[in-house]
Amino acid sequence: MGLGAAGLASPAGADNHDDSEKDTGNSELEDGARIVHLSPDAPIVDVYVDGELWFEDVEPFATQTPYLEYVPGTYTVQFTPAGEGPEAAVLEREVTFEEGRYTVAAVGEACAGSDEPLRIVPFEDDTTPTSSGHARVRGIHASVDAPCVDFTVRTGEETVFENLGFGEGNYGEVAADETVLEIRESATGEIVERFDIGFEAGAVYTVFALGYVDPTTAPESAVENASFALGITEDAIPGER
Repeated sequence: MGLGAAGLASPAGADNHDDSEKDTGNSELEDGARIVHLSPDAPIVDVYVDGELWFEDVEPFATQTPYLEYVPGTYTVQFTPAGEGPEAAVLEREVTFEEGRYTVAAVGEACAGSDEPLRIVPFEDDTTPTSSGHARVRGIHASVDAPCVDFTVRTGEETVFENLGFGEGNYGEVAADETVLEIRESATGEIVERFDIGFEAGAVYTVFALGYVDPTTAPESAVENASFALGITEDAIPGER
């Protein structure tokens, strides 16, 4: 299964954003795991789980992989350069999947000497019903040169989650509406970027902070457009749970 780059939110004020940019994947499974490739400079990869090929040709910034069903237990997850097989794995980690859904992310840089080296980080997904009139939103910080950040809505009036460090993720609930989501530096409150997003009541989303705040610091191996961006997936739709 070949998988391309993520659907990305448009910065606030742009006129080309549409809710169809959200990726939905295969979200009906009760127990399932998906893979997201959030590294800006790692190659296209295949993903093996206990030596079995789960996904092939997963491109950088790919967040729309479907969930694949599993039996709860501990598995060896490997990321390998596309077409080279599990013996050529550049990343490997044992991950324990319990009942529920998981997102397994490759984050960090593949280049030598990086302050945020390439690694695998598993996240447990929360697709339980939301509060009435609200959407649940998880932020995952995968921008290698961004400091700790806050996610706020409506120009700073409501903080969804704060002080999110690289490789971390957290959930919060927001009122369902067309809104502006701001990514702010936690220490200074300075806005990194704004994005126009529509959240549907009862839905669950993940937003991924990707790329470089300062693209001039990107290594030569980075993807062509490595500027800071926000990838969005719709992990559960109203009424499916």
